[in-house]
Amino acid sequence: MLTRLGSTEEQTGIWFSLMDKTYAPANLHSAFTEVWQNRGSAGADGQTLAHFARNAEAELARLHAQLRENAYRPHPA
Repeated sequence: MLTRLGSTEEQTGIWFSLMDKTYAPANLHSAFTEVWQNRGSAGADGQTLAHFARNAEAELARLHAQLRENAYRPHPA
Protein backbone atom coordinates (compact mmCIF):
# COMPACT_ATOMS: atom_id res chain seq x y z
CA MET A 1 0.00 0.00 0.00
CA LEU A 2 2.79 2.43 0.85
CA THR A 3 4.47 1.61 -2.44
CA ARG A 4 1.24 2.40 -4.24
CA LEU A 5 0.77 5.68 -2.36
CA GLY A 6 4.31 6.76 -3.21
CA SER A 7 3.94 5.76 -6.84
CA THR A 8 3.76 8.33 -9.60
CA GLU A 9 1.39 6.20 -11.67
CA GLU A 10 -2.24 7.23 -11.89
CA GLN A 11 -4.32 6.26 -8.86
CA THR A 12 -7.27 4.27 -10.15
CA GLY A 13 -8.61 2.77 -6.92
CA ILE A 14 -10.09 4.36 -3.85
CA TRP A 15 -9.42 3.13 -0.34
CA PHE A 16 -12.19 3.72 2.12
CA SER A 17 -10.59 2.17 5.17
CA LEU A 18 -7.21 1.14 6.47
CA MET A 19 -8.77 -1.07 9.14
CA ASP A 20 -8.79 -4.19 6.97
CA LYS A 21 -5.05 -3.70 6.41
CA THR A 22 -4.53 -3.30 10.17
CA TYR A 23 -6.05 -6.64 11.13
CA ALA A 24 -4.63 -8.62 8.21
CA PRO A 25 -3.01 -11.75 9.70
CA ALA A 26 0.39 -10.92 8.20
CA ASN A 27 0.34 -7.44 9.76
CA LEU A 28 -0.73 -8.75 13.18
CA HIS A 29 2.05 -11.33 13.05
CA SER A 30 4.56 -8.67 12.02
CA ALA A 31 3.46 -6.44 14.92
CA PHE A 32 3.81 -9.33 17.38
CA THR A 33 7.31 -10.04 16.03
CA GLU A 34 8.28 -6.39 16.57
CA VAL A 35 7.01 -6.44 20.15
CA TRP A 36 8.80 -9.74 20.80
CA GLN A 37 12.10 -8.41 19.42
CA ASN A 38 11.76 -5.28 21.58
CA ARG A 39 11.02 -7.44 24.66
CA GLY A 40 7.67 -5.73 25.22
CA SER A 41 5.96 -5.69 28.60
CA ALA A 42 2.58 -6.92 29.78
CA GLY A 43 -0.46 -5.21 28.34
CA ALA A 44 -3.27 -3.45 30.18
CA ASP A 45 -4.90 -6.86 30.68
CA GLY A 46 -1.81 -8.08 32.56
CA GLN A 47 -0.96 -10.80 30.03
CA THR A 48 2.81 -11.13 29.71
CA LEU A 49 4.59 -11.40 26.40
CA ALA A 50 5.73 -14.93 27.29
CA HIS A 51 2.15 -16.00 28.02
CA PHE A 52 0.92 -14.48 24.75
CA ALA A 53 3.77 -16.16 22.84
CA ARG A 54 2.85 -19.62 24.15
CA ASN A 55 -0.45 -19.35 22.25
CA ALA A 56 0.54 -16.70 19.71
CA GLU A 57 -1.20 -18.21 16.68
CA ALA A 58 -4.49 -18.69 18.55
CA GLU A 59 -4.23 -15.26 20.19
CA LEU A 60 -3.52 -13.55 16.86
CA ALA A 61 -6.38 -15.43 15.19
CA ARG A 62 -8.73 -14.36 18.01
CA LEU A 63 -7.56 -10.75 17.72
CA HIS A 64 -8.00 -10.85 13.94
CA ALA A 65 -11.58 -12.13 14.30
CA GLN A 66 -12.48 -9.54 16.94
CA LEU A 67 -11.08 -6.68 14.86
CA ARG A 68 -12.72 -7.94 11.65
CA GLU A 69 -16.11 -8.21 13.40
CA ASN A 70 -15.67 -4.86 15.17
CA ALA A 71 -15.99 -6.70 18.50
CA TYR A 72 -12.57 -5.80 19.95
CA ARG A 73 -12.81 -3.77 23.14
CA PRO A 74 -9.45 -2.71 24.58
CA HIS A 75 -8.89 -2.67 28.31
CA PRO A 76 -8.41 0.76 29.91
CA ALA A 77 -4.77 1.75 30.15
